[in-house]
This record gives sequence, C-alpha cells and structure tokens, in this order.
Amino acid sequence: MAADAPESRQFRVHVQVELAEGWTEFWDVVDTVDALTEESLGDIGIHRFNAYDDFVDPLLDAVIAALRECEVLIPGGRYDLELDVMDGGTEIGWGSRHWREPPRDDSVAD
Repeated sequence: MAADAPESRQFRVHVQVELAEGWTEFWDVVDTVDALTEESLGDIGIHRFNAYDDFVDPLLDAVIAALRECEVLIPGGRYDLELDVMDGGTEIGWGSRHWREPPRDDSVAD
C-alpha cells in the first residue's frame, strides 16, 4: 500500500431485487451494481433472501466478498460501504459497513 493512500475509500452499491414469485417475504437478487461506475459486480453468491430473517448483513458480507474477488481492496485499507436494496426505483432497505482490510502477511514460514 502506498504511503499516500487515502484514509478510506467509499463504495455505494445498489442491490436490485424483486419479490420472489409466490412468496411474501422472499426476494430474488436480480443484479448488484456499483453506483459510481454503474458496472455490475456480477454474482454475489446470494440469489434469494428472506427479508425478515437475513436482511441486510448477509448482503453486505456478500458485496464485500465480491469486492475482494474483484481485487479492488488493498491490504490495510479502510473502507466504507453504503448498500441500497432496491425493487425497481423503490428503496426497500439499506445498510452500511465500515471496516479495515487485514494487512498483508509477507512472512514466509520455513
């Protein structure tokens, strides 16, 4: 990590969902989009969730895992994630997470 790296980097992500057919509390994830670049993060590993039981922390965890897979997070970096859960143009929920990535372990075991 460069010495002059910013103190924290912010991400704003929209999770597009739709009500699962035949259900009243289950939602299907349609897409996950970076609000700044308008690019899809792709499959975040969650395809359906229960709005009463597992809302919103599993979505935050899944988005952070997708950001790690995209290799946009640097060891030791500080991050802020704002997540909006949207059904079309209507926000049905939101969440945020502040975290620091663990520093890289450059030690080599003998």
